Amino acid sequence: MNKVRKALNVQGPTFLHMLSPCPKGWQFDEKLTLEMGRLAVKTGMWSLYEWENGEYNYTRVPKTYKPVDEYLKYQGRFKHLKPEHIAKLQAFVDEKIQKVKATAVEAAAPTPKAV
Repeated sequence: MNKVRKALNVQGPTFLHMLSPCPKGWQFDEKLTLEMGRLAVKTGMWSLYEWENGEYNYTRVPKTYKPVDEYLKYQGRFKHLKPEHIAKLQAFVDEKIQKVKATAVEAAAPTPKAV
C-alpha cells in the first residue's frame, strides 16, 4: 500500500508492476500464496525495486538467495521441467543476482504518511 500511496503522490505518470501469485493458474495450494511471493524474491526470480529519478533503488535484496527449485517445486506449472531446464534457469537467475548485487543500493522502506 505504501508503494501505491507514493505513486499517487507523484506529479505525472507512474507505473506499478507487481507479482501476484495465482494458486489456480500456477497450480499450488492456496495457503502458500504469501510464501510464493516471498520465495520469488528469496530465490531471485523477482526483484523488488523502484525506478525513481533515473536510478534503480532496490527495496529488498536478500543477504543469501535460496535455490530456484525452492520456488518451482510447489508449482504444478513447472512440473514438466527437467533438471537441465532448472539448472539453466538457475544460471540465468545467478547472473541476474550478480548484476543486482553489483548495482544494488538498498533503499530505506518508506514510512506511511499520516492521513
